[in-house]
Amino acid sequence: MTAANELPAVISETMLSEEWHGLEGDHYERVWLLTTAIAERMGGRDVPTPEMLRRELGRSDRDARIRAQRRAGVSREALAERHRLSVRQIRRILDE
Repeated sequence: MTAANELPAVISETMLSEEWHGLEGDHYERVWLLTTAIAERMGGRDVPTPEMLRRELGRSDRDARIRAQRRAGVSREALAERHRLSVRQIRRILDE
């Protein structure tokens, strides 16, 4: 998982946790919980920039569209042309 994918994942997991809901109304403790969860998950790696996050999230949306189009019967070659990717890249996306 890339850092750009991990950041939203750790935020989501933390906000869905019982511990988060137990801190309702205590904004300082919630910020502390979220900050420590991010620091622990990222393990000293750089936190992604907003541009990295936009690019990665855009790629995730594109990949989901590619998978849906393939399920609808679009050939790998047509997908490659449509999305300006190689057939090899399309195969990799479909195999994920």
